[in-house]
Amino acid sequence: MARVRDLARMLRELEDHLAVCMRRGMCQSVCPLYGETGREADVARGKLVLLDGLARELLRDPAGVDERLRRCLLCESCAANCPSGVRVLDIFIKARAILTG
Repeated sequence: MARVRDLARMLRELEDHLAVCMRRGMCQSVCPLYGETGREADVARGKLVLLDGLARELLRDPAGVDERLRRCLLCESCAANCPSGVRVLDIFIKARAILTG
């Protein structure tokens, strides 16, 4: 339980970056992983929601979120097509480091 609270505290440091996502879904049409699975949790928007859920302690499955983050190809197609300018790659790399550490 303490580990989840610690992770949430560290992920809240990304909160300003997570809030930039307007959840328009422009990332969906260009995400190769989403194209294969059709799962919302595999597209950038879905992963950002999962990270936000961990940060707010609404979710208590860091391993599951980490698994979704690691499925990302880090191709940056989502960031290139994001009208809000979400720095997805930076967020995912930092979040991976937090969840791994």
